[in-house]
Amino acid sequence: MFKSNLFAKYFSYKIAFLLIFIISVFISLLFWFFSLRYYDNLTKELFEHRVNENIDNMQQRISNYKYALISGVALVNANDKITSQIWHDFISSLDLENNYPGFQGIGYSPVLKTADIPSFVKEIQIHNPNYNLLLSKEREIYVPVQYIEPMNNRNIKAIGYDLYSEATRRAVLDSARDSGMPSLSDKVILRQEIDSDVQAGILMYLPVYKKNSINSIEDRKDSIVSFVSGVFRMGDLMQNIVLKETILDFEIFDNKKQLEENLLFKSFTETNLNSKYTSKNEIKINDKIWYVNFYSNKEFENSFSYAKPLMLTLFGIGLYFVLLLIILLIIQSKKLLQIKTNQLEKLNNDLSLSKKKYKTLVNQSLAGIYTYHENNFLFVNKHFCEIFGYGEEEILTILKPIDIIKRNDSTNVEKKIDDKFSIDNKSSHHIIKGVKKDGTSIWLEIYENIIDIEGISSISGIVLDITQRIEFQEQFENLFNFGNIGLAITTPQKAWLQVNNEILNILGYSKEELFETTWDKISYEEDIEKDIGLFNDVLSGKINNYQVEKRFVNKDGEIVETILTLSAYKQNNKIKYLLASILDITDSKMKENLLVQQSKLAAMGEMIAIIVHQWKQPLSLISTSSTGMKLQLEMDMLTKEFSMEALNSIINATKHLSTTIDDFRDFFKPKRFKTTFNMKESIGKSLKLISSGFKNKDIKVIQDIDNISITTYENDLIQILINILGNAKDALLNVDTQRLIFLCANMSEDNKNLIISIKDSAGGIPEDIIEKIFESYFTTKEDKNGTGIGLYIVNEIITKHMKGEIQVANVEFTYENNKYFGAEFKLIIPL
Repeated sequence: MFKSNLFAKYFSYKIAFLLIFIISVFISLLFWFFSLRYYDNLTKELFEHRVNENIDNMQQRISNYKYALISGVALVNANDKITSQIWHDFISSLDLENNYPGFQGIGYSPVLKTADIPSFVKEIQIHNPNYNLLLSKEREIYVPVQYIEPMNNRNIKAIGYDLYSEATRRAVLDSARDSGMPSLSDKVILRQEIDSDVQAGILMYLPVYKKNSINSIEDRKDSIVSFVSGVFRMGDLMQNIVLKETILDFEIFDNKKQLEENLLFKSFTETNLNSKYTSKNEIKINDKIWYVNFYSNKEFENSFSYAKPLMLTLFGIGLYFVLLLIILLIIQSKKLLQIKTNQLEKLNNDLSLSKKKYKTLVNQSLAGIYTYHENNFLFVNKHFCEIFGYGEEEILTILKPIDIIKRNDSTNVEKKIDDKFSIDNKSSHHIIKGVKKDGTSIWLEIYENIIDIEGISSISGIVLDITQRIEFQEQFENLFNFGNIGLAITTPQKAWLQVNNEILNILGYSKEELFETTWDKISYEEDIEKDIGLFNDVLSGKINNYQVEKRFVNKDGEIVETILTLSAYKQNNKIKYLLASILDITDSKMKENLLVQQSKLAAMGEMIAIIVHQWKQPLSLISTSSTGMKLQLEMDMLTKEFSMEALNSIINATKHLSTTIDDFRDFFKPKRFKTTFNMKESIGKSLKLISSGFKNKDIKVIQDIDNISITTYENDLIQILINILGNAKDALLNVDTQRLIFLCANMSEDNKNLIISIKDSAGGIPEDIIEKIFESYFTTKEDKNGTGIGLYIVNEIITKHMKGEIQVANVEFTYENNKYFGAEFKLIIPL
């Protein structure tokens, strides 16, 4: 019985132990299961926390980059012209590497029309000779990269690239222009990709408009002048954005269709991806949606031990397990609390640093920046103090906004500001006179906005010292109104819009009388067709400007000789008005015509002497033949044969006299228009007119003349040749060597110019006077037969009337094995 009871007791203990063991195992497994679930949920929460942490960091960092571009727009608006040095200094002041890590560069790109391209490139090449535009095809609008900083091996590849030539870039440019807000592009391949490490790129653009009112998309399109751009290589950008301590893998797409062509960035390879936790997110970055997928990796998952609950379950039971678990939870919570505390401290430090950076940026601004409330300044930057000559403490404690306005303007300005703000409750813009601390008056341009500071409505503004600009405008107006050249602004319909005093002096009309007519109605009738033709070419866009000699008829009916220069001023590729300058050359024309007449008269004197010489022989023949006929008639010996012979001699002599008169008459006809003629025949005509003077003086003329037809001013060409050949003849009379003149007339290789060369063997022109021979009234003829205007007129006709060129030099040459030295005149006449 005892044994059986003992056995039963032992058995019952075993059963109890087994039950306790089973219950303990069950409870342990139960606790293990729930603790495993707990740790799994905790890990999921931490995973989501780190995902959100990275998303917040992405959005915050991109937002910070946006403010860098906004400061670039402020720089452009504050400067009349952006130079490479200004852009370099500005980007350097931003300290991108430390303050905005991830930027590949910040660029500036003007918006250009086709007509702007040549002047734009020419202006840039003054400072950067290697600058060139990379234009793919002709369009209405071009947006070339003018500057990009920092200037490194990658960014230099983007200089000159037309952003508007590629569809993705063009789309985001249009979006930024129409919205007025920063716009982010889809995936692009950057111009900066110069090596095998090719990364996906994105671009952020912010538009710059003209300083005028913008109320609609059309206003923005009409007012756009340039863009400030941010360039990012996604691989470099993500290294500076994603927190490394999160040890997560992720990928970013710019389209809901998560295809390879839409992939912006991937931190892993497909072979390494076997994640327990995933998170797919749509996040808004500026105006774009990014699709970001996060994955836990082995490093993240291994940082949490899932065996710990099991070990606690196996080696701890009851309250020990519970207490241990509580302790572990407390420790874990403390760690999480510490992480949150550190993160909060970091955020506070970053905020403090951002405030310092903002204040530094504001103080470095080239414009005066201020904020005031109820006529008391709350904030002013360094440049504001410099504009007015006060210290910052004086302005914030003593000075009131109205104190820096010129007293005569202050009341009106206060009223204008109140009126402006009461209408739209947004902003105001005005140009007024201000006063510095030393009493000096200055011109100010002010832009103001109403802002809210901690619930208090205040006014923030930007002030620019525009004194130099106003003074320049006044000087320009004085130059326009009181210059010694006639200046005018006209409409495409030929009406006068504005004229200066010199225009009124030239034309003799009052301003009121002139404005009642159009310029074509007071033009000389013979000049209207040519002027209107050029004017219509300007209106049609074939040319941008022209210059022409033009005659007007003044109020008294007199002809006024002028040089008219006209240029078109365009807005939005349409001619708004035309700028004209008129130079009165009436007196110069009269002097030129007098000199030409003097030259003609001098030539006429020489020609009369030649005519007398050439008429001697035919007149003698006529006299002899008629006398012979008379004697034979008186002696009744006159025969028919003798009569016919004598009469034929008289007729031939008479024809010779008539031909001579026709040749000289043609020379003196006032032909001032181009004709087509045979060059060899015309030059032969010139030699014929003066040939007797050469033969009598033993002067030999050697000719090499192309037998071709040309179109130019024939009479002018004959006068030029006669003058130069006559001077050569006079010079040859003073030498004892063989008297030679070489006359060559040939076409240039491109058939665009007539080249005439005249050289003699007269010993040349003294070197001390060779540069003076084309001056008026300069002569070397000691017999007082020289007028000093022959070569002057030759030079005037060739250079001004025929638009050609004349050259003179002393040359040495060989003829029939003998060396000679003389002067050579070379005429280059456009055809």
